Amino acid sequence: MNIPANLLRKTIKEVQLSGLPVNTKSLIIAALEDDLPDRIIRPKDMVEVSGMSLSTIERMEKEGDFPKRRKLGRAAVGWSYKHDYLPWLDSCQRATSTTNQ
Repeated sequence: MNIPANLLRKTIKEVQLSGLPVNTKSLIIAALEDDLPDRIIRPKDMVEVSGMSLSTIERMEKEGDFPKRRKLGRAAVGWSYKHDYLPWLDSCQRATSTTNQ
């Protein structure tokens, strides 16, 4: 998908003004370009991406209502943006749209 340059510049400027972390900016821009790379989202960034607190994410994980984090190393964990977070987000949106009908 080719995005008109003026739309891409406008969106990048809005994202920069929003103060979002660099990783989040990259995800938004990649989504606009419809070329989503699979990225690992660390807990701190997941808070920004999802808009939920870390304690809410952890509680939802334990209850089975949020994707389980992946172990990346000895002390590192994260989620696959493409394979964990996006499918979960899509299922939430579908569930919301069916309950609102």
